[in-house]
Amino acid sequence: MTLRKILAAAGGLTENADITNITLIKEKIADGKIVLDQIISFDLSKTDASTINLLGRYSIDVTPLINDISTGLVMLEGEVQRPGEYLISRDDTLHDLINRAGGLTDVAYPLGAVFTRESLKSQQRDSNAILARQLEQAVVQVAQSNNQDVNEQIQAVLGYARQLRLQDVTGRMSINVVLEDDSSPIYLQSGDVLKIPKRPSHVTVIGSVQKDAVVSYSPDKRVSDYLSSAGGLNRIADLKQTYILLPNGESITANNESIVPPGAVIVVPPKTDRLTVLGLTDLVSRVLGNIATSVLAINNVR
Repeated sequence: MTLRKILAAAGGLTENADITNITLIKEKIADGKIVLDQIISFDLSKTDASTINLLGRYSIDVTPLINDISTGLVMLEGEVQRPGEYLISRDDTLHDLINRAGGLTDVAYPLGAVFTRESLKSQQRDSNAILARQLEQAVVQVAQSNNQDVNEQIQAVLGYARQLRLQDVTGRMSINVVLEDDSSPIYLQSGDVLKIPKRPSHVTVIGSVQKDAVVSYSPDKRVSDYLSSAGGLNRIADLKQTYILLPNGESITANNESIVPPGAVIVVPPKTDRLTVLGLTDLVSRVLGNIATSVLAINNVR
C-alpha cells in the first residue's frame, strides 16, 4: 500500500496540513509486545507519496501548520470606536486590540476598564475557597464566650467567609488601558473580554457598615459622606483600616481627605482585636479584598 492511497482513504490532507513534516512510526512485535521499530519523516513537497510503499504496522502522523495568525477570539465591549469580536494572533497585546478597534470614545472611562480572562476564574475560585476555609478553621478554635464584642467579630468573620464562597468569580485582571508598557505587554488569550464603561455615577460601600450600599457619586463628597449614606458604621467597624478600591483594581488607604473617584468601592473591615490570637487581620483583609474586587468588576460594567 502506498502512502498516497492511505492518505486518500483518510479523505486526503486538509489545507492546514504541514506536508513538509509527515511522520511514519513503524511498529513491530517483540516478546509479545508492540514496540517501536523506526520513525521516518517525509517532506511531501519534495517526495511523491505514491513512491512510498508501506508494509507492516504503521502509525501516520500529519501535523497541522503552526498558526501564528489565528490563535483565538476575544471580545471588546463598551466605549471603543469599533466594539465586537476580534481574531487574535499569537503576539497580539491588549493595546494592539484597542488600537485595532480605533481607540477609546470620548465618553470612555479608562480607569474603570474591566479585563477578564477565563483561565483566571478557576484560580480565583480556588483562592476564595482556601481563604474561606482558613477563616472558618481559625474561628472554630475560639471557645464560646459571653463577650459580646468577641461574638460579633466571630459572626462578622464567618459571614464574610460565607459571602466569599457564594461570590461569583470574574477572572478580572487589573490593567491600565491608558499606559502602554512595552517592557511588560499583556498578551491576549482566546476568550479574553475587555469592557470599557462610560464614567459611572456611583460609589459602592461594603463591609462593617449598617448596610452595603451603592451611593450616587459627587465630587464634593468625602469618605464620611459615603459611609453616612450606608447608614454609618456598625459597632465593630475598624475605621482606621478602611481603604478604597479604585476602579482599576488598585487600593489606597482611606481617610476623610481621600479623593474617591466614581466607580470606586469603599471597604470597611471589622475589628479583630478580640481575635488577634488567631492572626485574622491579614486573612480578613484578603477576603474583603476578593469580595470588593468582584463587586467592582460587576458594578462597573452595568
